[in-house]
This record gives sequence, structure tokens and C-alpha cells, in this order.
Amino acid sequence: MLNITDPRNLPPNFYLISKSGVDFLSELIQWKTGLWNHSMLMRKPDFVVWQGIQIQEKSIELYMKKYVRMDFFTLKEVNVSAIAAMNSYINKRMSGHWWTQTYDFLGIVGQAIGIPAIHTPGLDYCSVFELAVLKAGAPFLPTKSAFVINTQTPESNPQNLHDMYVNNPDVFEYEGCYESDEGVIV
Repeated sequence: MLNITDPRNLPPNFYLISKSGVDFLSELIQWKTGLWNHSMLMRKPDFVVWQGIQIQEKSIELYMKKYVRMDFFTLKEVNVSAIAAMNSYINKRMSGHWWTQTYDFLGIVGQAIGIPAIHTPGLDYCSVFELAVLKAGAPFLPTKSAFVINTQTPESNPQNLHDMYVNNPDVFEYEGCYESDEGVIV
């Protein structure tokens, strides 16, 4: 396994990130879904795009804390058109009205009670947003990659996305792991 001691120094790429932590909210999510409790992506060095209260792009330092692990993946056969489509989707969502960027709290309730179809149409939580970004790029990817992404359950939780990345090594490349115990803590 490749250990990433400082994710701020990763080479430029379009990274898909699964995060695991031990704060109270993370523990609640892990109790229901599994080890991975947050999904985000990094399209430029040092900055992650994530669905918090609103869709934001901030320094990855926010996650470089004690008791945090992040796994980094990339798409194997990504091309300029797919990256442009994914970035365009992100930019469109981030420039929309504030209410179109808000977190889907009802979706979390749906996940918590085991009925993921309960959610607010048009809003996302972290993993649904990340999957929507991938689906925006899917038409420009090889057929197998597009199939894997497009057949993923629409209301996927962070564990579901991590499983998709790990279970499809011909589509997703595992780039390494940031483990706070072995890396820089900010």
C-alpha cells in the first residue's frame, strides 16, 4: 500500500477520496454504513470539493487531523473531455443559487432508516454529489468505465462508492492512503 504522508503534495490529477474518521457524526455514519463515512474529490492540488452544508472547495488541511484516514483513487482511462465535463458540472453546481447547493439532510434520514429513496430531489449529500460528478464525465469514458459508474445505485453512501472503487480495479486506480498516524497532521 502506498502511504501518502502529505496529500497537499500529490501530483495534479482528478482524485476521488474516501474518508474515515472518529468524530461523533462520523461514528454515527459508520455505525450504519461501514468504515467510510465521507466522500469528496480533489481536482487541483491541496483543495477538495465536498458536499458539506453547501458545496465547497477548501484546503484538504481540514481533513488532515488525528484519527483520519483517506483513500485516494483516480479513473484509469480518464481523458480531457471527461475531466472537462466533471469540472463543468462542479462549477455549475457551485455557481448555482445557494439553495441548490445545500446538503440533503432528508437523504441522511432516508439512509439512517434504511430507505435511501427518501431524499430531497435536486439536493445531495457527499457521496451522491461525487457520483453525480462521475456520471457527468461518464459519456466521455470507455464503455466499461461508463457502465460501472452509471449502474451504481443513485443514493450510494460513502461506503458504496469506496466499494465501487475497490471492486473495479480495471476502472479505478488506487493511488494510496493518508493515515494521520503516519502522515502530517495540520
